[in-house]
Amino acid sequence: LAACVNIIPSITSVYEWEGKIEEDNELLLMIKTRSARVNDVSEYIKKNHPYDVAEVISSQIESGNAPYLKWIGDIVPDK
Repeated sequence: LAACVNIIPSITSVYEWEGKIEEDNELLLMIKTRSARVNDVSEYIKKNHPYDVAEVISSQIESGNAPYLKWIGDIVPDK
């Protein structure tokens, strides 16, 4: 589902959950995939994440290093 996943440790998240302010140590995953596969990645995360509501957001790439973007396309099969 992904060509590359960056694991960024030592993130402190402060958020409201069920009426209380929570503070947790988390990590951030930056997952490189095709736009057509974002929903598949999201479903995988929701099934495997321990939180009731997992954060899954996406950003569209407008431009970038063409060989790198081609590599993602070569690694991640289209649907």
